Amino acid sequence: MDINNIIAGLDKLFAEKKIKEAEKYLNEKLDKAKEEKDNGAVLILLNEQIGYYRSISHMADSIKAFEQAKEYITIMELTGTEHEATTLLNGATALRAAEKYAEAMQEYLRVEEIYKNTIQNNDYRFAGLYNNMSLLYSALEQYREAGEKLQQALEVLKTLEHSEIEQAITYTNMAVNYGKLQEKEAMKTALNKALQLFDEYADNKDAHYAAALSGLAGVYFEMGEWIEAAKLYQRVCEDIRSYFGENMAYAISLENLAVVYRTMGDLDQAEVLMGQAECIRRDLQ
Repeated sequence: MDINNIIAGLDKLFAEKKIKEAEKYLNEKLDKAKEEKDNGAVLILLNEQIGYYRSISHMADSIKAFEQAKEYITIMELTGTEHEATTLLNGATALRAAEKYAEAMQEYLRVEEIYKNTIQNNDYRFAGLYNNMSLLYSALEQYREAGEKLQQALEVLKTLEHSEIEQAITYTNMAVNYGKLQEKEAMKTALNKALQLFDEYADNKDAHYAAALSGLAGVYFEMGEWIEAAKLYQRVCEDIRSYFGENMAYAISLENLAVVYRTMGDLDQAEVLMGQAECIRRDLQ
């Protein structure tokens, strides 16, 4: 199979925001790869499935694809390689999103072990791992540990060229984490650094930008800048819906926006947004 051509076709569907068509295309190509016993293509497409189903909040399907991918890692004798690490990192992120935190931590630690044996200390992949681990620690309300991982990620990124957006996202996550720790001055410093980098380097059409904007909105809310928080959450909602449809992240963003409106005293708008979020959550169950 021409896997590069297949991935290009998948990327084109995502770029055109044809989310349902992308699922059908991905599943058809995966079935064909299995039929042809092209294990390399199967593993790549299973990793695509993990990410796809995670993005639309179909967590059971995402984890199922992860379990299949691990089987192919064994079949292909890729244990301990960068290929295994890529798959485990992808799966760990799905497990974290599904709130299977202990399992996610186990996979992240295994990825770190593999990386230490296979790649350079300043490889960008370490930064991605540490950012993901920080999110897991944050979900566990272990904010000191989350901050340590974010600092590790930032140290790696600062050694790399063209990493400004990744640095901005990391500073945003640091600002949110400082807010959890009630360290207001450190939060403001990290926020200002993030904004500086975003203003200079960001492409607001980047799908990952929505997550960063959400973090910034949360910081503004903590600082009492409610109008700015509302503007950012509105942009987050628009971006997520545009890229991924009405998934769980979209529902959560609607709820965040509703909280801002309620805080500002606009109870009617808050109620409307909460109702929309509730409908989406129900549909995703």
